Amino acid sequence: PFLYLANKRLGASRIDSLRNHMFQFANHTEEGQAFSKELGHGGLKEISTADMKALDPYVQDLKAMLR
Repeated sequence: PFLYLANKRLGASRIDSLRNHMFQFANHTEEGQAFSKELGHGGLKEISTADMKALDPYVQDLKAMLR
């Protein structure tokens, strides 16, 4: 999975607004669909628990590299 993350310091309201605007752009506009296709994915979706679990091995590697 390819994830876009927002720092919680932005606040829930601003994060929700950004999420909604990104989803609207990527999934419901011609320009956004073309942009998503160019990036190699078919749009945006909510991050699932399975998505996060799939990234666990990479997180461990990243933590080791940052030490």
